[in-house]
Amino acid sequence: MAPAMARVVTGMYFSIDGRDIIMFASRASAERFLEAYDVGPGQDTIFRSDGVAVRLRPSGRRVTVTDDVVAKAPAALAEALRRFLLEVRPETRSLAQDRIRSADLPELVEEFVRTEKAR
Repeated sequence: MAPAMARVVTGMYFSIDGRDIIMFASRASAERFLEAYDVGPGQDTIFRSDGVAVRLRPSGRRVTVTDDVVAKAPAALAEALRRFLLEVRPETRSLAQDRIRSADLPELVEEFVRTEKAR
């Protein structure tokens, strides 16, 4: 039997500010939404859905999402998504608390997307 293919969630970006998370469907949508004042000390990165944090570069009033890798931190993105999802009303999410606590990053991203669509 062939090994199971790992789920790969691509294209999405996540901006994390404390307990708030904004999901963007693409780099372009993040660049259209974010403004230079959104970028400052400690707020100059954005996560790709694979957990890699890349640099945001302000230019005038606009922001560019660069390919400059700041950190490979899938555990940090997973923990932020997990914390957020555990605070969502149970009837809004499809995963139980126990499953959220043990879910891997791709499953947490999928659940975040489902939860956001249900809001």
